[in-house]
Amino acid sequence: QKLDGIFAFALYDQEQKLMLLARDPMGVKPLYYTTTINNGFLFASETGAILKHPSFKIKPDLDAIRSSLILNLLASQESTWYKDIYPLEPGHALLFSKGSVTPRKLKFRTPPEPLTNITYGDACEKIRQTLIDAVKLQRLSDVGYAVTLSGGIDSAAVAAILSNESDRPLCAFSIRYEESKPGTPDFEDLQHAKLLAERYANLELQTVNISAAQLMTEEIINKFTSCFDGTIPIDYRTLALMGLYPRTHDQGVKVVLTGQGADEMWMGYYDHPIYPFWNYP
Repeated sequence: QKLDGIFAFALYDQEQKLMLLARDPMGVKPLYYTTTINNGFLFASETGAILKHPSFKIKPDLDAIRSSLILNLLASQESTWYKDIYPLEPGHALLFSKGSVTPRKLKFRTPPEPLTNITYGDACEKIRQTLIDAVKLQRLSDVGYAVTLSGGIDSAAVAAILSNESDRPLCAFSIRYEESKPGTPDFEDLQHAKLLAERYANLELQTVNISAAQLMTEEIINKFTSCFDGTIPIDYRTLALMGLYPRTHDQGVKVVLTGQGADEMWMGYYDHPIYPFWNYP
């Protein structure tokens, strides 16, 4: 409960013959396990590692695949596309002792209670300060870092905070989709990114041109499908980032901060303002 950050780890107590797995509260770091192996269990950061074990029998979970591909449901944190392989849920720990048949699951982090007795201004300031503190923690690194900038609220906030907190030039990478045309959301996103870069003197914007043909290469598709197992949302932006990150790495950038995963919370895109009304008739 005292850990503050993103993590997925395993600890083994040799005296007690006890294995502990734990995953960060937001589920940023992946962690998978299966208990179908004789006299033990397997865990890994990718389902592919478990699939390669000679004792594991690969069986697709057709219901999970159908939900992802046909119904376009959100990614699951309770199942994968493979039967008997499960993701450890965010904010949970798993205890597995020698000789036990099933592991014991513990929830070590629960969402905080909503603050009701607070003014709108105080709530805005609390959110602002919490975001600043989170970005400061994430920028701790032994190597240089950069930021991706899509023009949305989430990545713009991260870039702005890093710019304010940095006394050196900060490199920001934005994607320009070659097929995008003026008036389309992807085109407008890039314009918003340029406006933000103009506002902060130390923000150096680099535009990376990416086409659909570049993203549909066998290499990119194989990388994408090898890590996709039903727990990652199906979105072309995820595929685009897999085309972007090799280019940032070629420039010597090993750490990149993004705004991925925060669109719904910040209502950063055109259709998000209607989300609060979905729970009403």
